[in-house]
Amino acid sequence: MSEWELRITGERSGSEKVSWATRRTGRFGYQTLLPTHVKAEKVSATLHEGVLTVTLYKAQVV
Repeated sequence: MSEWELRITGERSGSEKVSWATRRTGRFGYQTLLPTHVKAEKVSATLHEGVLTVTLYKAQVV
């Protein structure tokens, strides 16, 4: 995490079949540029029932 970029990495293990497809396994990564400065020390993330929620706070730009 930097003031301008968010990176998320993880690994999915095992094979999980659903009725119409098979999910991929292995490592993955995602990164995106943020539209404004954020307070990197206040970033929080939770994972609940397969949904990742990332909370970011805007930094005061002086």
